[in-house]
Amino acid sequence: MSYKFLTEVSNYRPVSNLCSVSKIFERCLLARLEALPDFKNWIGSHQHGFRKSHSTTTCLLELKDYVAGCLDKNEHCLVYSLDLTAAFDMLQPNCLFGMYHNVIPDGIIKLLMDFLTNREFYVSVGDSRSRLYQTERGCPQGSVLGPVLFSLYVGKVMESLKCDFFVSYADDSYVGNSGRDLEEVIQAVN
Repeated sequence: MSYKFLTEVSNYRPVSNLCSVSKIFERCLLARLEALPDFKNWIGSHQHGFRKSHSTTTCLLELKDYVAGCLDKNEHCLVYSLDLTAAFDMLQPNCLFGMYHNVIPDGIIKLLMDFLTNREFYVSVGDSRSRLYQTERGCPQGSVLGPVLFSLYVGKVMESLKCDFFVSYADDSYVGNSGRDLEEVIQAVN
């Protein structure tokens, strides 16, 4: 085993220890979000992570069905994968607000923005603790709302892709384009 792997800072991800009161509040806020009429449309059917009755298996079955359908129609099919490194850390609250401020009721969107902005953290190793730092982006892993907010954010981004097909499991996505003309399919993927 290479010990260099152990000393590379980029190989480690933070774990958020959130208080119980925060998690209860998040569950209440999540219930409000899920009660909104278009909530399931916002999350999208492409996301197989963080959803009941969905798994990596259902994700791969959907991908298999897409490829099989292309083959049945005698079409060329190109599928590529996207893996967002440190995906939860990429969420930008202002972008999320811009995507949903006219869709999600004001009170809920303001609470979500309060949840995501002006967050402070410190690093703890053994008995040592760093000073407080502030972060203006990202969604805390281990939070109740984190997976839903991530799905809302990435779902909108994925919708902007020019593709025939996409499916995701958490931060891993597969995107597909198909057609009879291989050059057109390649151009669409590029």
